[in-house]
Amino acid sequence: MTMGRIVMGTLLAGLISSSIPVLAADGGQRGASASAYQHASDEAVFTRIGDWFATLGKSGFEKDSVLAQRRAARVTTRTQRAIEHQASHAEHGLREAGKGLPKGLDRMTGQ
Repeated sequence: MTMGRIVMGTLLAGLISSSIPVLAADGGQRGASASAYQHASDEAVFTRIGDWFATLGKSGFEKDSVLAQRRAARVTTRTQRAIEHQASHAEHGLREAGKGLPKGLDRMTGQ
């Protein structure tokens, strides 16, 4: 009985501690923290492997051209995602501001 409680306690502690990194963003939001995004680079392992396969068997100039196109495509994708993210946050902020608007108008008009 005591051994079972120790095992269950250990498992519970493991589950709780494994969920903490999910809430690493500011304000307890899901996702990575701002410093993680700050230190992320375009030279990730998956990017380098994909670039290596894309340039396999190509000459110097052709290889540089392919790498430049792939980098430009990644920058474009990253920029589009950032714009979409900002737009969704702006819409959410407007919705939240709009929810309190009727209450404020009622107070101002005395109704």
